[in-house]
Amino acid sequence: MIGKYFNAHSIRKRLVVLLFTVVFLVWMVTTVTSFISIKGQVDKFVDLQLVQFAHALLEIDFEQLEDYQPSVPQDVIDFLDSARDNRSIYYQIWKGDTLVLHSLKAPKKHISREQKFTDAVFEGNHVRVFTLIPYENSNYQIEVMADTGIYSSFIKPLSEVVFLNQMAEFILMAILLWLGISAGLQPLQALAATIRKRDYKDLTTIELQDIPDEIVPVVQSLNDLFDRLHISFESEREFASHAAHELRTPLAALKMQAQVALREKNSDKQAILLEKISDGVDRSSHLVDQLLILARVESDSENIEFTHLSLCDLAHSAVTDIQQKAESKNIRIDMAEEGDPAIFGHRETLLILMRNILDNAINYSPAGSKIMVRIYGDMQYSHLQVIDQGPGIREDLRDKVLKKFVRLPGSNAQGIGLGLAIVKKIITFHNADLELSDGNDGTGLCVGVSLPRPD
Repeated sequence: MIGKYFNAHSIRKRLVVLLFTVVFLVWMVTTVTSFISIKGQVDKFVDLQLVQFAHALLEIDFEQLEDYQPSVPQDVIDFLDSARDNRSIYYQIWKGDTLVLHSLKAPKKHISREQKFTDAVFEGNHVRVFTLIPYENSNYQIEVMADTGIYSSFIKPLSEVVFLNQMAEFILMAILLWLGISAGLQPLQALAATIRKRDYKDLTTIELQDIPDEIVPVVQSLNDLFDRLHISFESEREFASHAAHELRTPLAALKMQAQVALREKNSDKQAILLEKISDGVDRSSHLVDQLLILARVESDSENIEFTHLSLCDLAHSAVTDIQQKAESKNIRIDMAEEGDPAIFGHRETLLILMRNILDNAINYSPAGSKIMVRIYGDMQYSHLQVIDQGPGIREDLRDKVLKKFVRLPGSNAQGIGLGLAIVKKIITFHNADLELSDGNDGTGLCVGVSLPRPD
């Protein structure tokens, strides 16, 4: 039953069961120890009474005991004998093996010949006996004894008082625990009410100022979740906005070209129009691909896992992927590798970064030109440089082209202005550096990427 409550989903139930169990066990231990303590104190008290009773009998002149003949009326003896069960303490005085004086209930037999406390059984009753020798080498022994019933007469009322007090304390403690647990859970209930009242669009972080330390990690996790959701929603919103904005013009152009092609009777002109439509579809498809890549890079950067990679292997893979496009423009891609520097990053996003840099270089390089891919490393960074022979970028425009949908003025090259923006995003969450500079001999563009080397 207790295990069922320990596994309950309610924190209140778990705390109540746990704390009440602990309190009950403590109460039981204290109650039992109190009873043991009471019994010990009563034992000491009764033993003290036996000792005092025995020493009181020392006032008797033992030398006259043998000649002492008590003269008691028979009716008194009969009364005392009938009431002997109501007497709890009794005595007997021995001289050697001769019983010279005793109380009515005395067992009339030796229990101990040494001065000490003894536990004995007499007529089925347990008795506590104290034997006193009046003086050294004395032939007399005084035995004072008490039924265990005398203990009950002391222990029972004391135990009842202690038990009632302990029970009252337990009930009071249970009430205080319940109130304390309820008060302790108030901040959690207030937090739940705050979150429940939020609008579904409200992804602002929760203030930690009045939050108890124990639930701060929960609130921090919620804030992290809100941040990730905010980034994801913003990415989706930007994707939808960019897609709607950027696709509107090419789709309108495609529709117009298709209408013209339908009306065109000349097959040669119609083929030219269809070729333009095909190019427009390719550009639109490329736009959607780039937008999807950008959205994925922006939204998934928190969940990307880094691994140890070879920069040369990544570069070779990216060149292989883009080789066909380069060959279509008769552009040669050469690689200069100075060692094989290692990096620590995410393979797929880094391949996207390299393909975008190479794609941008091919788009802006004249046919028959050459693109150089250089790889080298130093103590802190692994470096990648892509150098083309295109028109380059003026120094005052280099920061601007890293923004979304920005293209160089007067450029006739294919592109939508997202390639370097995607590169910049990937660079940022890799804690890398991106540098745009002049190519060889001051012509073309050199795109340099510096990635931190693994420890």
